[in-house]
Amino acid sequence: MAEISWGPFLAFLLAGGIISIGVVRGAHFLYAKLVTCHRAKYHLKYEGVDVDELTPGEDYEKLSMKIILLSVYNFIVVITTTGFLFLYTVSPLGASLDVGLEIWIAVIFVTLIMNMSLRISSLADLELQTDYYDNIVDRSLSFGYSFILTIYFMTFFGMSTHVIQNGLSISLNNDIVVSDSTGMWFTLLLFVGPLISAIISEAILHPTLFNVREDGFDQLN
Repeated sequence: MAEISWGPFLAFLLAGGIISIGVVRGAHFLYAKLVTCHRAKYHLKYEGVDVDELTPGEDYEKLSMKIILLSVYNFIVVITTTGFLFLYTVSPLGASLDVGLEIWIAVIFVTLIMNMSLRISSLADLELQTDYYDNIVDRSLSFGYSFILTIYFMTFFGMSTHVIQNGLSISLNNDIVVSDSTGMWFTLLLFVGPLISAIISEAILHPTLFNVREDGFDQLN
């Protein structure tokens, strides 16, 4: 039976408790931003508003800024999800998982699709009238919030089992072999994928396609 590393374990719990408070608050902020939608210039034109006298950044959001910010939030979700899952796989609870770089490519793909689906289904005017349609933004936010917190606390559980047995040291598997093409796709997807996802979601939410339902817009602050 392994000896319990009480000192590192208690230090880890203290640090983890403090970090968890920030993660809980940050997760709510992050997914709220993913389903935030400000009117762009083309939204106002579609509504018949004369935009010649309006000021970008005050009366409407520049499309370029909208895409950049959405890409950043997408990237943070992707890197956070992947990072938490990676830490889980090096813990005793997840050590049985044989995870190569191609697995992380799949994780990034699915995370991007999930974020895009949440944004589109929450904001698009699909003309679906159900008992819960009016609350779909709040429900989507709750799902994303619960999703990322579940992964975080799974990682917290896993890392605590590692620290109580091995202290604060982490040993990684050095036998992983990554082909040039796999590494290229991983890097490309990690950094370009959030941008492409943001562009696709905004294109689908264009007024000529599904448009954003009237109560789906937020005030530009």
